[in-house]
Amino acid sequence: MQVTILQWNVWYKENVERVCGVLKKLDADIICLQELTNGYIKQSHESTWEYIAHMLGYEFRHHEIPIIKADDQWLQANAIFSRYPIKSKKSLWLHQPVNDKDPVDQCRGYMETGLNINGNLVTVGTTHMSFGIDPEKDGELEKLLSIVETHPEQFILAGDFNATPDSRRISQLAKRLNHVGPPFDQNTWTNKPFDFPDFNASTLDWRYDYIFATQDIKVLDASIVNTDVSDHLPVIARVELPGIG
Repeated sequence: MQVTILQWNVWYKENVERVCGVLKKLDADIICLQELTNGYIKQSHESTWEYIAHMLGYEFRHHEIPIIKADDQWLQANAIFSRYPIKSKKSLWLHQPVNDKDPVDQCRGYMETGLNINGNLVTVGTTHMSFGIDPEKDGELEKLLSIVETHPEQFILAGDFNATPDSRRISQLAKRLNHVGPPFDQNTWTNKPFDFPDFNASTLDWRYDYIFATQDIKVLDASIVNTDVSDHLPVIARVELPGIG
């Protein structure tokens, strides 16, 4: 059985109605999104994940990520939306902050859903990992790899890994899972100016977004979608699931 999977960091500042317009056009069966918001004063809807689910008519599960600043408190979330029934959800922290003055030290989570696709269980996981972590001190990667080891088949992992193809994060994941594509030299970030301590970017020179799957899932095709919505470009893939008619 063929299904399409979409990975996209939708950027918390982007108007969710524009995001929804792109999602409707792409019409993926399973959608993994990061940087959804609730209570963000500059958004057009209170809860962007609820708005998207309503507009698409999909089931969804989300994992809330608290954002706490001196003059503002609100929520981000990772979420998975599905045309197929969602039978289970599990989430855990890859990192919890200990220093709220350190911009690198933010909550980072992983969540997964069990989907019933024609009577078969397919697990889909998503994450948004920290930016600027020292590869030799990447406890987030070690936790994520331990999760991957528990899913030997019928497993898809999509996310914003905040890591380039030559990084330890991506090389270690690629040893355990099949990179669904498209090729690593196709970039997904950034469409918008980005400033961070000791780093800034304003051009599409980076690849941070990926879809991986277990070896039993056959990759049919994959592409990066060109759009000016969000600071990341969406990644969409069509795969064939084993043993599902």
